[in-house]
Amino acid sequence: FHSISTLHETLDVRTSQLREGLSSFKLEVAKSYASVTDMKDLENRIVSHLLRIEAKLDRTALKTEALKAQNKE
Repeated sequence: FHSISTLHETLDVRTSQLREGLSSFKLEVAKSYASVTDMKDLENRIVSHLLRIEAKLDRTALKTEALKAQNKE
């Protein structure tokens, strides 16, 4: 009976240690991840830049077509 009691106490202590370790790990992970707000802000900035690039490409394509049309005349 004594060894079962000792084993039970050991398991309780180890379980408690594991819970504390997991809790600490979760906290560290949470500190290193970006928030949803940060990610949405980044997405908006990237989309804005891509739209500006697309607009520049469209203007360049239109100028190229205009030059080709002028050269054919």
